Amino acid sequence: MATPRHAAVIAFAAGLIALLSACTDSHVTASDTDVSTGFADSTIPLVDTPPAEDTLAEVDADALPEVTPDADVTPEITPDATPDADVTPEVAPDATPDADVAPEITPDATPDATPDATPDVALDVTPDAGPDATPDATPDVDAAVDVVPDAIQDADATPDAIPDADAAPDADADADAIPDATPDLALPVWLLAPPAGTLAFMPGETCPDGWHPLESARGRLLKATSDGGEVGLTVGSALTSTAPPQHSHGFSTQMSVGSTGIAGATGCCTGGFGQSGSYPVSGSTAAATDGMPAVHEVLCEIDAVDLGEDGHPFPTGAVLFFNALSCPKGFENVPAADGRFIVGTPAGGTPGATVGDALSSGQTRVHAHQVGASINVSEKSISAAGGGNHELAAKGAHSFSVQSAQVDSGWPYIQLLACRALPNPAPPGPVTVDDSALPAGTLAWFEFAGCPAGWSPVATHEGRFGAALAAGAPAAALGTPLAPFEDRLHSHGFSGSFNLPERQVALIAGCCNKSPGAKGGYSYSGTSGASAGGLPYLTLTACARD
Repeated sequence: MATPRHAAVIAFAAGLIALLSACTDSHVTASDTDVSTGFADSTIPLVDTPPAEDTLAEVDADALPEVTPDADVTPEITPDATPDADVTPEVAPDATPDADVAPEITPDATPDATPDATPDVALDVTPDAGPDATPDATPDVDAAVDVVPDAIQDADATPDAIPDADAAPDADADADAIPDATPDLALPVWLLAPPAGTLAFMPGETCPDGWHPLESARGRLLKATSDGGEVGLTVGSALTSTAPPQHSHGFSTQMSVGSTGIAGATGCCTGGFGQSGSYPVSGSTAAATDGMPAVHEVLCEIDAVDLGEDGHPFPTGAVLFFNALSCPKGFENVPAADGRFIVGTPAGGTPGATVGDALSSGQTRVHAHQVGASINVSEKSISAAGGGNHELAAKGAHSFSVQSAQVDSGWPYIQLLACRALPNPAPPGPVTVDDSALPAGTLAWFEFAGCPAGWSPVATHEGRFGAALAAGAPAAALGTPLAPFEDRLHSHGFSGSFNLPERQVALIAGCCNKSPGAKGGYSYSGTSGASAGGLPYLTLTACARD
């Protein structure tokens, strides 16, 4: 038997079930009809609610728990976390509701509120963001059934914060709209360019782009100076080819022809005898070179007057020539080069070595050779005894020796400013270095052994003078390179003739005095003594930019 307490609980449950049934029937027919969820292509079906009387019939009054209700409080019914098989199951706010599960009915947020016996309220089955969300305390009477979970957005709407799960990434999206993962690493340019007036030998016959031949230097050696007022002065006639210049030396002297004594008077009319005495001898040596080796390459000057450079592109210590009145910024004079030519350090040599005495401005260095030879006066016999008459020339050898005239070796030159590179100033920060104005093959000299990084030795310049290539001539390296400290010697051949005048005697020519010499012309020849051309030079290591 059910007690009155049990009867009250049963009556309350029956009323609540009837209320739910009435609400469902008033809005939706309990059938397979789907309720629109607001999604583009999905619906949530409602599950038929069993009639109240069927439910009542299945309730075992003895199985219900004993409840002692508060006189002033309507009992609260809290759905079990795991519903009984006879109780309408709880619907969790799944993103895709199960068609076979009815929505969870959660009591009002106010536990002590007593529902009206016949409430005219539309059922709100919209869970909040969480599965245990509580329905609004005061539902809108006219509100339609809300079955869209808060956590699920309209499929046609594209929220800003949550991308559309069905939308594939746009492969053609504007690249500018995507932040660059690699930051812009562009650095300021640090320009290292040759200063105005820079001169350099370049391989071959033509200058690279941005450079032009120094016309006034064509066919000439380069003599260093530290005085800007001497720059551009030329000495000698420019070469028209790569052939080294030649020179010769004249000479003049007296040659003494000795006598022989006879016992007889000189006079008429037996002739053919040579007369003793001192006679002039003069001539000239054969033309010859001084033997100095040279490499002939085009000498180029940079085109730009001012590139606005931040520094120069040369390693510290590089020595170059400049067509300028003073050394540019970043360079200094080279006292050791003043008045000298620059020669690539010979194999086994020492950079910085000097040979010869420096030249003054416009000076030519001359030299001379010793020239000497002899003549052989032939015999002219006479029928006389030897005696005190010494007017007849003696037969045999008679010689002379003289120093030739002094001349220069014929090398023309131009005076140019020689300057040494100082260290470049440090950049203010990270920079991109631009030294493209200095082409590969540019020649510079260094006062130390070996070439710096980025530069390589130039064998053709080792032990050779540098000559600016004559117009139209092919580049060439000529002559045997100098040895360390060598002041190369050279000599000249020479030849000439001598005429011994006649002396007659008043005697009969015949046997048997054979000491007199015959008159006539006699020739001589020989080779002069060796001398150096006297070109002073400074040895520096020749290097070309890689």
